[in-house]
Amino acid sequence: MELIEMQATFGCLDGAVLRPAPGLDVLCLPNGAGKSTWTAFLVAMFYGVDASERRSRDRLPVKTRYLPWNGKPMAGTVRLRHGGREIVLQRTSEGGRPMDTFRAYDPATGRAIEGLTGETCGKYFFGVEKAVFLRTGILSGEALAVTPDRALEQQLQNLAATGRESDSGRAAAQTLRRYKNRCRYHQSGRIPQVEAQLRETEAALSQVQALRRERLQTAEALAEAEETRRLEKTRAEAARAARAEALSRLETEARQAAAAAGDCPPWETLLRLRAELDACAAEPAPLPPALDGLGPEEILPAAQRALEALRKPLPQPWRQGITAAVCAALGAALLALHWTAAGLAALALAAGAAVWGALVLGRRRRELARRRQLLARWQIPAPEAMMQKAVACRDSLTGAWRREVLLEELRAYFPRVASVEQGAAAVEEALHRLREAQATREKLQAAQSQPMTEAAGDGAAQLAALRTKLEVCRAREADLGGFDTLEARRQALEAERARLLHHERALALALEALEAAAAALADAYGPRLSAPAGAYLQCLTAGQWDSLVLQEDGALQLREAKSGLLRPLVSLSRGTQDQAWLALRLALASLLLPPDTPLILDDALLTFDQGRTRAALELLRRLKRQVLLFTCRQLEESQ
Repeated sequence: MELIEMQATFGCLDGAVLRPAPGLDVLCLPNGAGKSTWTAFLVAMFYGVDASERRSRDRLPVKTRYLPWNGKPMAGTVRLRHGGREIVLQRTSEGGRPMDTFRAYDPATGRAIEGLTGETCGKYFFGVEKAVFLRTGILSGEALAVTPDRALEQQLQNLAATGRESDSGRAAAQTLRRYKNRCRYHQSGRIPQVEAQLRETEAALSQVQALRRERLQTAEALAEAEETRRLEKTRAEAARAARAEALSRLETEARQAAAAAGDCPPWETLLRLRAELDACAAEPAPLPPALDGLGPEEILPAAQRALEALRKPLPQPWRQGITAAVCAALGAALLALHWTAAGLAALALAAGAAVWGALVLGRRRRELARRRQLLARWQIPAPEAMMQKAVACRDSLTGAWRREVLLEELRAYFPRVASVEQGAAAVEEALHRLREAQATREKLQAAQSQPMTEAAGDGAAQLAALRTKLEVCRAREADLGGFDTLEARRQALEAERARLLHHERALALALEALEAAAAALADAYGPRLSAPAGAYLQCLTAGQWDSLVLQEDGALQLREAKSGLLRPLVSLSRGTQDQAWLALRLALASLLLPPDTPLILDDALLTFDQGRTRAALELLRRLKRQVLLFTCRQLEESQ
């Protein structure tokens, strides 16, 4: 295949046109002129733009990184020669999907190329997936190292194992592993499914057996409950008859008691009369002589007046005695001093005071006698008992009056009552009849309100619950499928599980054998890759390093031609490392890509010195395929 012309609206390229020359074409462009953009454009034209790619920490997705600067949609055209005819590839962007609309046609006829689509374009021309092409057909100075990739690894193993890229021991192993995973993969696969179904069937069998036992027990309990129900009905009928008889008797007694209590005063009236009779039960005490002829309302005022008389202060004769003594002493003293007139006057005053004192003393004795007489008439020992005695006497007089009034009221209800005692007896008899009537009425109400069918109701509920439970057990047995059906299913599942386990063991043995064979065959692809890579490395390094060894983990070692020693690639200079990676990439391209596939190198020789740059250019020129070498510096061979 040969690239003839490219036109791109892609990133910084605004309708730019590039016409590569056959063979090695060194395109010297300054920084920012679009070298990496042309490389990404070619990949996008053959493999499309991944719209699902997301931004990473240090890299933008292609759909964002190469948005046209002019604001137009991404678009491009590539004219190439393949299989002896020219083909034009065209991609445009529609509906916000970058480079999604694809067309491939013959420029001479305008007809579309049959079988060539946007999804198959890269595989159609290069025969490899995008990940493989990026590691073989695109050689960029910033990413010459071959990073691990599943598609690249499978392509190499296919080539090493069978000599054909379409055959794959790993594909066969994957097929066997897929079949094995169908049998069992962690918790999925046919075996776990059968085992789960077997567990469900066994659980259903256990449930059916438990339901059968429960159904038999429920049927037995139902029979017992029905017999108990029958006995309860018999007892309930007898109880209802006895209750009806008792109610009839109580109704008769209630009517008789009500008739007996019909002419009695109201309950509250009787209670009041009994309380008043209790208060008037005691006979009135005899009144003192001081209260003769007084009414109850006059007793307390009379007692108050008598108490005031008893509490008046008594005459005190000692004051006059002291005055007489003082005047007599003064008169004697004046007579001794020959003050005769003054002395006689003082003696006269003394005599007068003595006479007055005798009169006061007589009055005191008469007052005391009168007070003793007053206390005797009140029949009290001291004035302090006066008011208590008056209150008692008033109450006594009031009680007698109330007894007469009460007796008159009693005769209104009980005409034959002649005394308070007879009234009390009549009140108690009436109360007794009222109590009897009330007690009889309460017994009747209690008998009427007493439920007689509670036990029968409970029995009916129990019977209904047992019948429901029996029906539920039968329905659940039917839903589970029955014992015989479940047993047959269990046996079939056990047979299926045994068959699948045997099949799984057979697949495991086949997979082990195939993996062992694939491992043996994979040992062959090392020489097929390392031989051309060593030849390229020897050419690039002017014979200083003559072979390249690729470890299983992807690490490279170089053998020094002079000493024959192997050196780890990471211990060498950056230029030597890039030359080793370039040799490995060229070897991968020769093994995996069609011989006419163009190679695109983007500043892949930046770290090469002048001598090794000349060697690299000479090697690229001898590859007999179109090589586009983008560089930002003038190379001696290109000048």
